[in-house]
Amino acid sequence: MSKHIINIFFFPNLARGGIERNFKLWIESSEKNETNKNYILSHAKTDEFHLPVYKPNLKNVENILRKWPEYTRVNIIVFRKIARPVIWAYLLRAKGFRFINIIYRANNDPMHWYHEKSIKRCMSEVVKSILLRCYDGVIFNSEELASRCAHYNKNIFVLSNPIEPRKNITFENKSNKLLFVGRNAKQKNIRNLIEAMGRLGPKANLTIIGFSNPLELHIENIEFLEWRENIDFSLYSFIVVPSLYEGSPNALLEGLNNGLIPVLTPFKSGANELLSAYRCQSFISSSFTSEAIAEAILSALESKVVTISQTPDYLSFQRFDSKLDAILND
Repeated sequence: MSKHIINIFFFPNLARGGIERNFKLWIESSEKNETNKNYILSHAKTDEFHLPVYKPNLKNVENILRKWPEYTRVNIIVFRKIARPVIWAYLLRAKGFRFINIIYRANNDPMHWYHEKSIKRCMSEVVKSILLRCYDGVIFNSEELASRCAHYNKNIFVLSNPIEPRKNITFENKSNKLLFVGRNAKQKNIRNLIEAMGRLGPKANLTIIGFSNPLELHIENIEFLEWRENIDFSLYSFIVVPSLYEGSPNALLEGLNNGLIPVLTPFKSGANELLSAYRCQSFISSSFTSEAIAEAILSALESKVVTISQTPDYLSFQRFDSKLDAILND
């Protein structure tokens, strides 16, 4: 029997959003190595993946390992809920299973909890910061996020989210149409974005893709659309990211790659790298309030922007595949 690398992807509650799209990219990239044996641990019932999907429990992990007794390495790759995989790894090692690595794909700094002012979130992130030290490696999707979190674990890697390359990207404010793509989470600062649009009135029009109107109010200059995989970015001139914090925002990456002018709040991690890489003009609010967001949007609308750029080489799928393969197999 051939020797194999076993990759077990742990994402217990798959939904729809940026991290789920990254998860799919990781699965597709790992499948390109034909010697790998790949599995998913999730409660989700989905036929979106061509891999076996098992309920996330220790028994199923052990059964997978017994199926390939001559494996050379096991990678348990964690996207959410980092506590259980740590316990599993230690129990499996105690049972005699060898070469088990637990790897966490980090999407934010645990200290960002203070933006939400939630005791529950605070306790969750304190536990996370402790457990990160038990992992064999932590993968960040931006250099800035990695530098902020280097003290949590000495074995860190940076793996940027990839995007379809474009040779000619034109940034131009040809209309007053803005786009927001994402979840309705406290982190995303949706209420202040909605209030900012109320201040601007007919000067700006915003499309929100990802959820229904959370305030259940009719707002003249905002259109709410449910989540969709395919977005016609040519309908808009601006991508707005009003977040309190991010790791490396996928919405910003996709917006930039499609020529949308960025309007941002001053959140930490990820944005500066992308703005520098695409060499485009940006509009950053002075704070996270609705007033500051409205001022940044108005400044963007009133400015003349015409910039030509292209997709940075480091965001290519080829580089992503090569680096992920090296992390999981070397």
